[in-house]
Amino acid sequence: MRAILILGMIILLAACVNNVGNVKDDKATEFRMVVNDSVIALDNVSKVTFPLMWYFDVYNGEKALDISKANMKFTESQVKLYAVEQYMAEAGAGGHYQFFSNPVGILWKYALDGLEEMGLTEHHALLDTVIQKIGGHPSFDVAERNRLLDSLDPGFSREDSLFFELKKKIGVDEKMMQFVKANSREFYFDRMVKRPN
Repeated sequence: MRAILILGMIILLAACVNNVGNVKDDKATEFRMVVNDSVIALDNVSKVTFPLMWYFDVYNGEKALDISKANMKFTESQVKLYAVEQYMAEAGAGGHYQFFSNPVGILWKYALDGLEEMGLTEHHALLDTVIQKIGGHPSFDVAERNRLLDSLDPGFSREDSLFFELKKKIGVDEKMMQFVKANSREFYFDRMVKRPN
């Protein structure tokens, strides 16, 4: 009997805990997001790019690339860092095909420029080679990029192998953080933000 009572209490407690997360509270969805010298000192690229994840809508086509919009207020350096981070993540997870076939492929130009500015010259040359292989100026529209990839069937096995070799050889995160620290004011962020639903 005691075991059944304990089991019932556990089930009731679990139900209460699960419902806490489901309560709609507009105040709970808004919070202050800060990137300052303390955050930069953590040497974690994702913590520096975190604000862009909330605001940079890669699903919005070419409109997403307008960093001058008043509601975004991101610097070009922030966008380049985010683009390089996304390129490294996507190409690292599924190769160059994955980067260009996914919505984040819209960031290819910023990634290319960012790699060069960060001194990642071999990665820059590699991404440029891939870009030339698919026509030199891929569309910012994901559907158009996918049609292009399907029609050209470029095959990136050589480039993907080189990507992974470079990843082992060169400390990309360290280079990215050197870029951040050399331009730290470009990465400051201090705003109240609303958590997307």
